[in-house]
Amino acid sequence: MIEWSETDLLVRDSIREFVDKEIRPCLDALESGALPPYDIIRKLFKAFGLDALARESVSRVCLSRVLHRRRWAGRRRWRWSRSASWPG
Repeated sequence: MIEWSETDLLVRDSIREFVDKEIRPCLDALESGALPPYDIIRKLFKAFGLDALARESVSRVCLSRVLHRRRWAGRRRWRWSRSASWPG
């Protein structure tokens, strides 16, 4: 049998509370498509800090791409200038 930690139980209870408060009252409208789920998803992300995690992950990926492009751009320039000075 699995023994849950105090943190696990707190997360479980928080998610149950969110579902009871935000999702259950709108369940029929969500299932029929009358209510788009985007606002509820935004609330879920904000309530559990997932928006900050997503923002941090995206910014880290963007920064690594920028640094990677700058590093390779410098290498390409170096190779180009060196190969341009060599005879054919």
